[in-house]
Amino acid sequence: MKNVFFLVPVSGSSDAEYSVYVGKWTECVPLAEGEHAARTNKRLDVSDSLVHTPRLGVQRRPVQCRRKDGRFVEAMFCGPPLLSVGTSRVCVVREECSLAEWLPWRPRADGALVRTRRVRRLPQGGGKECDIVEEIRLTALESSAHWVAGAWGACRVAVEQVAARTPPDHDDTDDDIYSEDDDEAAEYLDDKAAAAACGGGVQRRDATCVRSDGRALHASQCAHAPMPKLVQPCEVPCPRDCEVGEWSEWGACQPTDGCPLYPVQQLTTTGYSVRRRRVTTAASRGGAPCPPLEEKRSCAAPRCASWRALPWGACVLTQPHTACGPGRRTRELRCVGHDGVSGLLVVGVPAC
Repeated sequence: MKNVFFLVPVSGSSDAEYSVYVGKWTECVPLAEGEHAARTNKRLDVSDSLVHTPRLGVQRRPVQCRRKDGRFVEAMFCGPPLLSVGTSRVCVVREECSLAEWLPWRPRADGALVRTRRVRRLPQGGGKECDIVEEIRLTALESSAHWVAGAWGACRVAVEQVAARTPPDHDDTDDDIYSEDDDEAAEYLDDKAAAAACGGGVQRRDATCVRSDGRALHASQCAHAPMPKLVQPCEVPCPRDCEVGEWSEWGACQPTDGCPLYPVQQLTTTGYSVRRRRVTTAASRGGAPCPPLEEKRSCAAPRCASWRALPWGACVLTQPHTACGPGRRTRELRCVGHDGVSGLLVVGVPAC
């Protein structure tokens, strides 16, 4: 830390100036046992080997009043500015990492040998970091070892996209009936959330390290073998609502009580007409069902049958054995009833 100087003019003298000289902090010195207890309310046990507990110390620095010519004088000449500068502070004593002795070598599940050592104390106050605490001696790799991938799991949407649902008959005000600590209730929520989720997701699968005869090995034995793909994107279909087309035009007004078999233009007092629409996309995965596909409305003066004119025929000359002159042409009129029965009437009309 750099020295800091404060210039404080002395009252009644324009040319006499004094400054506060602040020296550098000393190294962090451990507190004495009594001083440590006074600051921390805990007795310091020098034999204590706690890993995380830091040892407290104190740093000090000189603070003096200095005259303009460089000579140090009594503190009263600098006044309050000198008293406001601290001369000591609590610090953490620098300590290196302390490790215990290595434990004996022991075999691991994959056949390798491993030994460890315990951390007796972590570094404090900028001390040296801990060295390695575990050593491994690998065994010879199995030359035939390779990965065998399992079956892909179900497509799952990311958890943050799933909105959990409350189980049925659950009263939010009664914590005795349902609790987040209830394993069955938690499993129920997971199943309901998974069923309700849709959109982009992922599929996962496991891979096992085996040798040529199919016997499973530790994963480290397959370190040289290429790892199969264990995660892939997938799509969970979302519920799709039923979609329908536009309404057709309203049909002819039909009698409420039906029509007679013979297609005559019989008039009644009340009737109805119908319009329809068709399904363009069927509902799937629990989507909304289709709305009504047919509508009826009341109408007045229904007709049981109506005339339907066919196209005009060819022009036939009135005078025989002539190539031109007046003639006539005909067309058919069909009397069509609502039951599909129709009669036929030929009408001649002079037209050419």
